[in-house]
Amino acid sequence: MSAKRKKYMPLQTKIQILIIVVIMVSLISGEYMIANYIAGEMEDQIGQRALAIARSVSQMPEIQKNLLSPSGYRKIDPLVGKIRNTTGTEFIVVIDMEGVRYSHPVKERIGEKIVGGDEGPVLEGREYTSKAIGTLGPSLRAFVPIYHDGEQVGAVVVGILLTDVEKAIDQVENNINLAIFVTILLGLIGAIILSNNIKKGLFGMEPIEIAALFEVREAILRSVKEGIIAIDETRRINLINHEAKKLLNIDGDVLGKPAEEVIPNTRLPEVLETGMPQIDREQLLNDRKILTNRIPIKVKGHVVGAVASFRDMTEIKRLAEELTGVKEYAEALRAQSHEFKNKLHTISGLIQLQRYDQVVDYVTATQTKHKNSVDMLINRIKDPYIGGLLFGKIALASEKGIKIAIDEKSNLPSLPPSLSGSLVLILGNLLQNAIEAVETQDNPDRRVVSLSIFYNRNDIVITIEDRGSGIPGDAGKRIFEKGFSTKGHNNKGLGLSLINEQLQTLNGIIDVHTEKNKGTTFTVTIPHEADEGV
Repeated sequence: MSAKRKKYMPLQTKIQILIIVVIMVSLISGEYMIANYIAGEMEDQIGQRALAIARSVSQMPEIQKNLLSPSGYRKIDPLVGKIRNTTGTEFIVVIDMEGVRYSHPVKERIGEKIVGGDEGPVLEGREYTSKAIGTLGPSLRAFVPIYHDGEQVGAVVVGILLTDVEKAIDQVENNINLAIFVTILLGLIGAIILSNNIKKGLFGMEPIEIAALFEVREAILRSVKEGIIAIDETRRINLINHEAKKLLNIDGDVLGKPAEEVIPNTRLPEVLETGMPQIDREQLLNDRKILTNRIPIKVKGHVVGAVASFRDMTEIKRLAEELTGVKEYAEALRAQSHEFKNKLHTISGLIQLQRYDQVVDYVTATQTKHKNSVDMLINRIKDPYIGGLLFGKIALASEKGIKIAIDEKSNLPSLPPSLSGSLVLILGNLLQNAIEAVETQDNPDRRVVSLSIFYNRNDIVITIEDRGSGIPGDAGKRIFEKGFSTKGHNNKGLGLSLINEQLQTLNGIIDVHTEKNKGTTFTVTIPHEADEGV
């Protein structure tokens, strides 16, 4: 029975719930503190306002003077009533030193003693505010003593019902609650927008899916045989797999380090700046011949990094170079077979004509010529790959009526397979270009290609000279560019670019000298030590 997949709350929902909960807790806590603070401030302000009114009333001469008369309430109450209406207070009560009222909003209560039990301190000459339950209900009351000729004659009490205070506080709280509601609503909208943007930024994936994808990526990076290294916009390494560390001889963790610090000759920053990919580039790295692809990483058209994949091409290159040598051998055998058939036809014709002496002379001359060429190549060119190549090219050129003149002083020892294969590619392309350069010449004296190969224990120097028309115009500056050709659009223009790449790998150089209608000379110099590290 298969296990049921565990359900997870979507990230989008988690973000929305988290934001709303945080906003609500913050606002409710804030509301409680703000409401308490405002309630205290409002009560204090109302109390101060009541005290100010009470002080004003206590300083009125008519009130001070009439408190000494039992019938003084007749003047005090109307005067206090006007003040009460003007100030909007609930009540203003004037009492004498016995606590008897001289004014009150309810006329029947004038002449009665004040109710509340908090009037004692004011009759002792103190002013203050207090909360008490009077005849009109719970109220916030301000007490101020009344003096006449320096002697206290009574007190004034200004009251504001607590229900009015609570209404004012409730109004403020309602405004705060409305603000909280609007804030929560805006927070909800913001949470939805934010979660949608985060979801979009994660390509619609949930964290568990991202984690699974990361594990898959790590497994892929461990399994591939190519080295992979990537950098971000700041040129710092943000990805490298085990094979890359192995090929680059890197130990330890290099994530976050500048790419140039870890790989001084890296070209990833160049790809980062130009945004142009570099495909199938050969290079020598830590004595290893590798094939590299460098690709810019783009997000919405903006380059945010670059990644390089590379593989050790030593074995592949060796096999390719051996195949190249086999191809040259096959070409040599084909040309020699064709030449042998032509000579057999000649001998057959002479026999049929019964010119037997000429048959003997022809066979002897052919044998001597062939023996001289073979002896020179065998004695002077020890490397079998290069020797086979030269045999093939000589036979091919001979078919076209072209002579390849090899300097009799040429010498070349047997070379390591990797270097030998590279020389087959270089020499084969240069000879082929020289043959094609003189193929169009009508003058037999110009249908000649001169070749010399010398090894002086330090360098291998190859010189190939043709007597063709030379390289036209400014083409000499571009002949090593991949895809450029002076032979028309049907030619791919790869030969000289491949030679140039091989020489860069071997630390070799090539010099070109050309003259119009006189020919072209290519001189290649390769340090012999270069083959040891390739």
